Amino acid sequence: MPPLPRAPACGPHRPEKHHEAAQIHPAAPELSEVPGTIRTDLHIDDVHVRAGDLQLPDTDAANHDPTIFSDPDWFDPTRRQATNLAFGHGPRYCIGAPLARLELRAVFTELTARFPNLHLAVPVTGSRSTPPASPAVCSSFRCAGDKATWQTLPSGSAELWRFLPVRWCTHGSYRGYTSCEPNFGSAMSTSSDVGREAAVTTTGLPARQIADLVRRRVVTATDVVSEHLRRVAALNTDLNAFTAVVDDQALAAARAVDDALSAGEEVPPLAGVPFSVKDVIAVSGLPLQAGSPAMAGVRAEQDATAVARLRTAGAICLGKTNTPEFALSTQTWSPTHGYTINPIAPHQRLSPGGSSGGESAAVASGMSAFGMGTDFGGSVRWPAHCTGIASLRPGVGRVPADGQLPGLVPGQHPELDADSAQGQLQVVGPIARTIADVRLLSEVLLGESLGTPDVSGLRVGWCDDEGTMPVDARIRAAVAQAASSLADRVASVVHDRPETLTAADPLFSELRATDQQDGIRALAAPEEFGPVVRQLLASVRPVSREHVERLWGRVRELRDTFLAQMADVLILPVSSVAAPATEAWEVDVEGQTLDGWQIVSACRAVTLLGLPAAVATVGALPDERPIGVQVVARPGREDVALAVAELLENSALNGTEVHS
Repeated sequence: MPPLPRAPACGPHRPEKHHEAAQIHPAAPELSEVPGTIRTDLHIDDVHVRAGDLQLPDTDAANHDPTIFSDPDWFDPTRRQATNLAFGHGPRYCIGAPLARLELRAVFTELTARFPNLHLAVPVTGSRSTPPASPAVCSSFRCAGDKATWQTLPSGSAELWRFLPVRWCTHGSYRGYTSCEPNFGSAMSTSSDVGREAAVTTTGLPARQIADLVRRRVVTATDVVSEHLRRVAALNTDLNAFTAVVDDQALAAARAVDDALSAGEEVPPLAGVPFSVKDVIAVSGLPLQAGSPAMAGVRAEQDATAVARLRTAGAICLGKTNTPEFALSTQTWSPTHGYTINPIAPHQRLSPGGSSGGESAAVASGMSAFGMGTDFGGSVRWPAHCTGIASLRPGVGRVPADGQLPGLVPGQHPELDADSAQGQLQVVGPIARTIADVRLLSEVLLGESLGTPDVSGLRVGWCDDEGTMPVDARIRAAVAQAASSLADRVASVVHDRPETLTAADPLFSELRATDQQDGIRALAAPEEFGPVVRQLLASVRPVSREHVERLWGRVRELRDTFLAQMADVLILPVSSVAAPATEAWEVDVEGQTLDGWQIVSACRAVTLLGLPAAVATVGALPDERPIGVQVVARPGREDVALAVAELLENSALNGTEVHS
C-alpha cells in the first residue's frame, strides 16, 4: 500500500479541535464528604455538567469506604443533562451519567482528590464484564453472561484508569435488558430514587434485543431511531464515521414500523433496528461516493441486494459511512472525508481499521446497531479486530455481491468486474457488537436459517501466524489462549498450521497484481481520483489471459490441498498488530517493518481460500487495544464458524489483558 503524506483530516465531519485532556474548571465548587445528598457543578472543557445528588452511605462514613461502580460506556455525551452518580453499597451501587469518557476521567480525578478514602471498582480484565466480586455489588447488578476479573483500586493508584469500555452491564432494575447507557432521567434528588425503574435506552444494545423491545412495544421504533440519530450528532464530529445521514427517511421508516405494530400487524425480524452502510455499497437515493472526489454528487438508483434483504427484514438505514477511496486501503482515510477515528480510545487517534473502518467505528460507538461492509483483503475482519467487535466474511458466492463500487458502468447499478480478482473474491458481510447479532444478520443475508450446530465433535486446529509475516508476540499468546479455552467444548484442539497456508498470501498478491482496474478507469480520468488510486492506476501493467488463467489454476489446486489438510475449524490471527495510529502507514512488528497489506496477510490468505471466516474479540493489550481472532470453517459452514466464534466471545478470556 503506498504511503500517504501526513495530511490533516479533511471534510465537514472532522473537527479541528482534538480533546487531549478534559479539565475541571478551577471555579468548581467544593464537594463535602458528608452522608446524604450533595450537589455540585463541574465545568469540563466547554461542557457544563452537573454531578447531581452524590449519594453517600447512610452508615458511618468512617466505617464504610464509599465506592463507585464505573462504566465508561454509560457516560453518554448525547444528552447534556444532569449527571447521575450514586455512591454507596447494596442497591444504591450504580452510576449512570451523560459524560464522555475523557470527562469521566476528569470527574473522577477531581472526586478522588477530594475523597481520600474513595475506591473505584473497575474491570481490570474484560471489555464486556461482570460486576465486581463484592457481594454487595453483585446483589444489585446483572450482566449479559460475560465474565471478567474486577479489582477495587484506591484513589491515587497508578492503575486507576487502565480499564476497558464495559458493554451490556446493567442495573438490576432493567429487568434483564442490557444497556451501555442506563438513564435515570433527571438528576436524582433523594436516595430513594436510586433504585426506581429506569427508562430503557437502546444505543449500545445488541440488535436482536432492540428488535425484541420494538416488537413487544417496550420501546417505539421512532424512539430507537431518534436516540441513534442523537448519538450520531453528538459523536460523529469526533469520530468521523458517517459521511451522510438521512434523518427524515430513517424516522419515516421508524414511524411505519410503529404504525404496523399499533395496527396489530406482524413485523419482520429486524423491524426498527438502525444500521449503517459502507459507502461503496449502493443504497437507493443515498450518495455513492466511495471516498472519491471523482464520484461527487453520484447517488445510487437502487439498493444492493444485500441492503434490500436487510430492509425487507425491517432494518432502518441511518446513512453511509467513511471508506478509503474505493476501499483500497487498510486505513480509513479518504480524500473526501479524511480520517475516521477508533472509538475505543478517541484521544489516542487510533485507526478503526479499513476499509470498513467507518462501519466499525459507527457500530463500536453505538451510533448504529450494526453495519454492512465489504471484504476483499480483510475489510470486515480487520476493522472488527481493531475496535473489539464481531464480523463475518461469508464464503465466496454465499451473499449476492451486486451493488458495489468500483462498478463497470457509470450511472447504472454497479457490478464488480467478474474477470478481476476483486470481482471473484470480494464479498459483502455484516459487522455487529456480538456474534449472536452477526448470526441473525447472516441468516437474513444468506436467506437461510443457520441455527447453532453441535460443536462437541469438531476438530479444531490453530496457528499463531499464516507463515509469511511476523506477528506481535502478545497476539500470538491471545490466539493460543483462545484456542485452549475450547479444549473441553470440542473433540480436539491441535496446534497445526496447514502446510499450504503459507503459499496463500503470496499467491493472493500475484493474483491481485493482475487486476487492470477497469471498473475504476470507466468512472473518470486518472487525475480526478485521490493519491492512492492515482498511484494504483499508474502501477497497473498488462498481463496475458493465459497468465491469469494459470494463476487461477494454482488457486484451485491450493484450495483443494488446503481443505485436505484442514481440520473442521482453523483459528488464526486477524492481523500482525493491534489497532495502529491513524497515520501509521507502516508498523514495526518484531523487528520488521510491515506495510498496510502485510499486516493483514492472514486475512488475505483466508480470502484466497474462499472460506467463511468469523471474527471474535478474545482479549486486549494493556493499552486497551482489542485483539480478535479469525475462526475459519469449511465451505458453506458459516454456522460452524459463528458457533465456535461465539464460544470464544463468551469465554472467560474475553477481554483478558495479554502480555508477551
